[in-house]
Amino acid sequence: MRNIQTLSRDKWQIRVETQLRLSATGNAFLLQGSLRAFDSASEVCHRDWNLYSSRFLMINGINDELILASRLLLAALFLIFGWRKLTDLSGTVSQMVHEGLHLPVLATAVATFMELPVAFAVAIGVFTRPAALLMALYTLGTALIGHHYWTVKAEDRVDSMDGFYKNLGIIGGFLLLYIIGPGKYSIDALYGIAAR
Repeated sequence: MRNIQTLSRDKWQIRVETQLRLSATGNAFLLQGSLRAFDSASEVCHRDWNLYSSRFLMINGINDELILASRLLLAALFLIFGWRKLTDLSGTVSQMVHEGLHLPVLATAVATFMELPVAFAVAIGVFTRPAALLMALYTLGTALIGHHYWTVKAEDRVDSMDGFYKNLGIIGGFLLLYIIGPGKYSIDALYGIAAR
């Protein structure tokens, strides 16, 4: 939608041009706007903006602050333990050997990468949906490798089962984040990444 308003008195004339465009994808609305103001023929103001909103959020009224808190809480665990892995690489490799992994150095590199840059991407909301999906898959892998309670001796079974089902809960959180998207307080929303 485009609109032009002109006001004038004697030799003085101003003109304001506005343009709005609403588009939608399968899961988002994008409102693009432009405002230009002219004094005679000289442009004195020009503003453009892009507003993104998930259809799911509009329909269900989910709070953007709650999405931000969820992203931060989901990422915190991984950032804390990813930092520990990075600062104690030899200890992490030893842990991978203890878990019976055939390529413990590669496993350490993958775990550190997933728990630091990918979890950080979730926290700040950049490429949130793919990062959340990667974290869900990674967490499933850690559940199956590190918490296989069905093979553990009876005295350790409860602790291993506890870790396994906690990981399943974390996977649920990442899958919900994948579905609803990053929310307003994210790099994705700032640059309209999620709407593309």
